[in-house]
Amino acid sequence: MDDNSTQMNMDENDDMMEVAVEEGYSNIHRAFLQVMMSRRVMDMSTGEVIFENLLSIAEQTHEPDFQEFITTINLEINSYQLSLRRACDEVTGHDMLLLMNTTSDFATHIATLYSPGELDYFKQLSHLNSL
Repeated sequence: MDDNSTQMNMDENDDMMEVAVEEGYSNIHRAFLQVMMSRRVMDMSTGEVIFENLLSIAEQTHEPDFQEFITTINLEINSYQLSLRRACDEVTGHDMLLLMNTTSDFATHIATLYSPGELDYFKQLSHLNSL
């Protein structure tokens, strides 16, 4: 690959990033999801700060509501049996944001240290606190 074609590919990638930001699910959503995948759980206020930082980095003119932003991510990741959910920390009382696996199959049951009863309890709690 020569330098001209490399530069053209970089320009095309920049154009694609700009288009992705203007349409529904964008690179901002992907970056936030990466953060959630690395942390799995975070305080809601931390999530909002990360969201605002991503918007400022991308210099996005349209600022969606944080709840709308989370809903857009959920629509995208639902087909992978994942969901971002809101829950209340029992100790601190803070709203928390969780990345959850929404499927319940044999593989998910053997990949955990929790008993089937505990898993059912967590599942019921997550349905009560759905976003």
